[in-house]
Amino acid sequence: MPNFGKNKIKDKKTREKKLKNFFLKIWPLIFIVFVWLIFSHKYFLNGLIPFPTKYLVDFFPPWNNFFGMPVKNNAMPDIITQIFPWKKIVIDALKQGQIPFWNPYQFSGNLHLANFQSAVFTPFNLLFIIFSLADAWSLLILLQPLLAGLFAYLYVRKISVSKLGSLISATSFMFGGFIVCWMGYGTMSYAILYLPLLLFGIESYFGSKNKFSALIIVISVPLSFFSGHFQTSLYLLLVSTLYIGHKYLMTRKGKTTVLVLLFIIAGLVLSAIQIIPSIKFYEQSVRSEIYSKVEVIPWNYIVSLIAPDFFGNPVTRNDWFGHYAEWAGFAGVIPLFLAFLSLFRKKKGTIIYFFLFLSLFSLLLAYNTFLVDILVRLKFPVISTSAFSRIIVLFSFAVSVLSGFGFDFLSLAWTSKQEIKKLVFYLIFWLSLIFFVWSLLFANNIMFSDKFDFEKLSVAKRNFIFPTIILLIIVVFSLAGFIKSKAVKTAIPVLIILLSVFDLLRFSLKWMPFSEKKYLYPEIQVLTFLSQNASFNRVFGNIGNEGLAPFGLYGIEGYDPLYIRRYGQFIVSLSDGRIRDSSRSEVRIDKNGEHTKKGLDLLGVKFIFHSKGDGKNSWVFPFWLYEDSFGSPIYSDDYYEVYENKKAYPRAFLVHDVKYARNDQEIIDIMFDSKTDLLETIVLEENLDEKIVFCSDDNEKVLIVHYQPNSVELRTEANCTSLLFLSDSFYPGWNVYVNSQKVKIYRADYSFRAVIVPKGKSSIKFAYENWYL
Repeated sequence: MPNFGKNKIKDKKTREKKLKNFFLKIWPLIFIVFVWLIFSHKYFLNGLIPFPTKYLVDFFPPWNNFFGMPVKNNAMPDIITQIFPWKKIVIDALKQGQIPFWNPYQFSGNLHLANFQSAVFTPFNLLFIIFSLADAWSLLILLQPLLAGLFAYLYVRKISVSKLGSLISATSFMFGGFIVCWMGYGTMSYAILYLPLLLFGIESYFGSKNKFSALIIVISVPLSFFSGHFQTSLYLLLVSTLYIGHKYLMTRKGKTTVLVLLFIIAGLVLSAIQIIPSIKFYEQSVRSEIYSKVEVIPWNYIVSLIAPDFFGNPVTRNDWFGHYAEWAGFAGVIPLFLAFLSLFRKKKGTIIYFFLFLSLFSLLLAYNTFLVDILVRLKFPVISTSAFSRIIVLFSFAVSVLSGFGFDFLSLAWTSKQEIKKLVFYLIFWLSLIFFVWSLLFANNIMFSDKFDFEKLSVAKRNFIFPTIILLIIVVFSLAGFIKSKAVKTAIPVLIILLSVFDLLRFSLKWMPFSEKKYLYPEIQVLTFLSQNASFNRVFGNIGNEGLAPFGLYGIEGYDPLYIRRYGQFIVSLSDGRIRDSSRSEVRIDKNGEHTKKGLDLLGVKFIFHSKGDGKNSWVFPFWLYEDSFGSPIYSDDYYEVYENKKAYPRAFLVHDVKYARNDQEIIDIMFDSKTDLLETIVLEENLDEKIVFCSDDNEKVLIVHYQPNSVELRTEANCTSLLFLSDSFYPGWNVYVNSQKVKIYRADYSFRAVIVPKGKSSIKFAYENWYL
C-alpha cells in the first residue's frame, strides 16, 4: 500500500522549500518596502499628509491672519502657489470628462496642459478619482521613493550587483537629495525615477530581445514626460541615449541598437501630446529668451555631497545660500564612500566606466565650469534657460549605482589579501579628507565667506559632526571585515546597510513635512463670500493663486515659468505706458502704476481684496483714491475687507469703434490716451476682414451663459453688427464659432480677444481646440 503519510511530509517539505526560495528572492524588495513604510509612517499611522499645510496657513493670505503655529519647512512655496492648485484644476476637469487645456484663474487666462508642470496625462491622476483629495495627494507624493527604490533595485541587479549591494544602491536613490527635496512637488522626482526602469528595459532587451523589455522602454519615456518636468525628462532621455551608445560599443549589436532607438522614438511619439504644445508655448514665453548661468553650484559647496547641511538647512532656518533643493546632490555618506571604491576593482567592467563618466559629466555641468559657459553661448533651448544645477541628479544616480559595485568590491576585498593595500590607501584618503575639512573649520575658514562669520562657522562645525561619525564607522567596518570570524563577516554587511539607511532616513525625514489635513486650503469666511459673489468677475489684492484657483476665483496676476509674453508686457505697461518684458516667471501689477486703474477696469476686476493690516502702504492698490469707483466695503471682518469696483467693465461687452495701430507701442499709446474710452473702442493691429458700419445701441445685451476652462459660451443681442470684446488672454489655440460658424478671433487691446458678431441675436462659443498650438 502507498505510504500517504510520507508523501504528505514530502509535499510539506517541498512547499516549505519553495516558500523559502521565494522569500530569498524577494526579501530585498520586502526590505525596501519596510524602509519606505518607516519613512511614510506619519501618514499611515498618524493621519498626517506630506504637504506643508502649516506653512500654507501660517504664511499665505488670507489664512495667515487666522493661524499662527510653528512651521517645519518653509522652502516649498511653489507646492502651495502652483503645483497643488494646478493639480486641482486638472482633477476637476478630468472628473467632468475634459482635458484641461486652459487655466482661467491666473494671468487673465493661461495655458494649462502646455505649462508641463500641470502633469495632465500622468496615470497617477487616477488616484484623485479613487481617493479623497488629501489622501490621493499623499499617495502621489509617497509613492515616489518606493518606485525609485524598486526600479533602482531591478536595474542594478540586472547589471550583476549582489542583493546586498543592490539594496545600498536602491535606498541611496530613493532617499537621495534630489528625490527627497523635490518629492513634495510630485513632478520632478517622478520624471527621473523612471530612469533606472528605462535602463533596465534597455539592458534586458540587449540580453534577450523579449517583448516585455521593449514595452518597458516604450512606456518609460512618456511616463517621465507626463510627470511634469521637461528639463528632468530631457536628462532621462540624454542618459538613455548615451547608454544605448555604450551598449552598442560593447556588443556591436547594430540591429538591436537600432530597434532600441526606435522604441525610444516610439515613446517620444506617445509623449508628443504633451511635448508639442509645451514647445509651442515655450516659444511664446519670456523664458525662451533668457539665457544665463542660472543656478550653477559654486565649487566650495561640494562638501555638501558628504554633509548636506554643512551650509545650513531651510528646516532649521540657517541655510544662507538659499538653494538647498536646487543644489541637492547628496546620495548618502556611505553610498558616496562605496561608489568610488569601485575604482579599485580589477575587472571594473565598462558599466562602471560609464557611470564614472556620468558622475563627472554631471558635476561639470552642475557646478560653475567652462561647460556651462559653452551651453549658455550655444543657447540650447530649455537647458540653457533653466537651472543648470538640477543635472546634479545624474551625479546622485551614478553614485547610487556605483555604490552597489563598491559594496561588492569591499565584500570581495575581505576575502583577498591582495586587496588590502588598495583598501587601506582608500581609507587613508577619506581620513585625510575629513582631517582637511576639520582643519579648515578649526582655522575659522569655512570656504564660503569673504569674512569671518561665527554663526555660519558654528553651523558648519555642528553639521559636519554626524557625517564624520558615519565615515569613521564605515572605515572601522571596512577594516573589521578582515576579522576571521563568520559572525563578524555576516554582521558587518548588514550593519553597513542599516547605517546607510539610517543616515538617509534621517536626512529625508528631517526635510519632508507631514501636517494636519485640516489645514489643507481651509475655507474661511472671506473666501466663502468671494466664491459666492464673484461669479465670472475677477479679484485683485494681496492674494495669490493659492487663494484663488482652489476656490474658483479669477485673478489677473500669476506665477508660472511659462506665461504668454504679450500678456506680461501689457501688465508691465500699466506702470508707465512703456512696452517691456515682465520677469522670467512672474507677472505682478505695479499697484501705483500710472494706468493701473484703467487696466483693472478693462480686465473686469470687480472686487478688491484688502487686508486691514496692510493699511495704505505702498504695496497696496490705492483704491481709496478712486472715490467714484469704490465706496464702503461690501464685506468686512476682523482682518479683511472687500471693495466693489463700480466702474469695472463686464468680462465681455460690445464696442462700436475701432482704432488701428502700426506697432506694439502705438497700441498701448492709443489705449492709455485720455481720449480713448476702452468701453467703446477696441485697438487692433490688423484690419477687419469686413467693413462694419457701427451704430450706438443702448439696448444691446451680452450674457455669459457658460464659462469653463476650455470653453466660453455667450449670447448677444444688438441692432447692428458689432465687435465683441472678451478680456481673456489671446492665444492661437482658441477657436470661435458665431451661430455655429467658425470665424476669426482678433487680437485686441494688445493681448485679448475680439470677434465680429452680427445684428440681432447671436450665440458665440469660444473653444480651445488647437491643442498642438
